[in-house]
Amino acid sequence: MGGHLYALDFDGVLCDSCGESSLSAVKAAKVRWPSVFEHIDATMEGWIVEQMYTLRPVVETGYENLLLVRLLVEILVPSARHSSVSEGLSVQEILENWLKLKPTIMSEWNEDRESLVDLFGRIRDEWIENDLPGWIGANRFYPGTADALKFSSSEIYIVTTKQGRFAEALLKELAGIEIPSERIYGLGTGLVHYYLRSKILEPMRLTLRNRCNSTCFLLYTN
Repeated sequence: MGGHLYALDFDGVLCDSCGESSLSAVKAAKVRWPSVFEHIDATMEGWIVEQMYTLRPVVETGYENLLLVRLLVEILVPSARHSSVSEGLSVQEILENWLKLKPTIMSEWNEDRESLVDLFGRIRDEWIENDLPGWIGANRFYPGTADALKFSSSEIYIVTTKQGRFAEALLKELAGIEIPSERIYGLGTGLVHYYLRSKILEPMRLTLRNRCNSTCFLLYTN
C-alpha cells in the first residue's frame, strides 16, 4: 500500500523568517558597507526593517536581503548613493522590477554572489553563537505547521534555498522537530529539481502525483 511523501520549502511555507532575515541582513550590510551606514540612525534602521517585510516576496536566496537593505539606504540617504537606479526609486518599483534591478546594482557595487552568501551565513552563525534565544525568537512557525509536521505519518523532506543548518536548527529549537539532515536539502546542495528526481524520486520509485505550488510537492509510492 502506497504512502505519501512531502517535499516542502521552508521560508514562507513552514516558517515566517522575515524578521530574522531582515535583521541579519542589516547586521551583515553594516559589516560589508560600513561607510554606507554612517548616517543611518535607529529610526531610519527601523524604517528599513519595516520595508523589508514588504519586499520579502522578491527574495529567492537570502543574500538578496543585503542588496535590498543597501538599496533602501541609498533611497534614504542621497550621499550614500553609488548606483544609477536609487534616485527617485520607490519600494513598489523595487517589487515590480527586482529582477532587472538586481544585476545592475550587483555590477555597479562590484559585488559577487558567493561573498554575500558567505557573509550572510557567517553573521547568522555569530548571532546563533552569541544569542541563540534572540535568533530563534526572531523567527516563527506559521500556526499549525509544527504540529502538522510532528504528527504526520508521511515522510517529510525539506528542499530550501536557505542554508540547511539554519533550517535544521529552527525545526529543532523552535518547532521541537528533528528531521534527519540527509532529508534537508539547503543552499549549496544543488538544484531543487535535480534532488527531487535523483535523490528522492528515483531511488524510492516515487511518482509525482500533484504539484501543490512552486514549493510544495505531494508524492506517492507505486
